[in-house]
Amino acid sequence: MTPNPFVYMGSQIRMLRENANLSQSELADLLKEHGIHLKRETISKMENGNRSISVAELRALASIFHVSVDIFFEDAEEEKSLVTLFRKKKPLSIEEEAFLDSIHAMVSSLIGQEKLYKERKQFVPMEPFWKGMERK
Repeated sequence: MTPNPFVYMGSQIRMLRENANLSQSELADLLKEHGIHLKRETISKMENGNRSISVAELRALASIFHVSVDIFFEDAEEEKSLVTLFRKKKPLSIEEEAFLDSIHAMVSSLIGQEKLYKERKQFVPMEPFWKGMERK
C-alpha cells in the first residue's frame, strides 16, 4: 500500500478526470454543484497527493464520475482478507500465526523507524524485520 494514501487517491482522481475529458477548472466547477468549493490549484494539489481529501470531497467526486468511493482506496481486497482473518472464531493455524507475527514485526519496525526519525530528523538504517525469517 502507498505510504501516503492521498498519492493513490490523487492518481485515481486524475485518471477519472482525464478519462472524462475534463480540465481541473471544469472539475472544480462540477464540485461546486455538489457544495464543494475548490480552486483549480487545489485540484492539482489533490491529484499530486499534496493535499488531504475529505470524505465529503470523495463522495462528491464519486458522484461526478459515477463510481464507488472504493475506487479511491488501494488494495481493498487485501484489506478485506485481513478483516476476515481477524474475525475468525476458531483458533488460528500455524501459518496464520506466522503471518500475524510477520505483520507485527513489520509494524514494530516501522514504528521504531518513525520514532528514531522524529528524534534525529534523519533516516537510521535498522535490521530488516524479515532478515532471518524462513522462506516457504
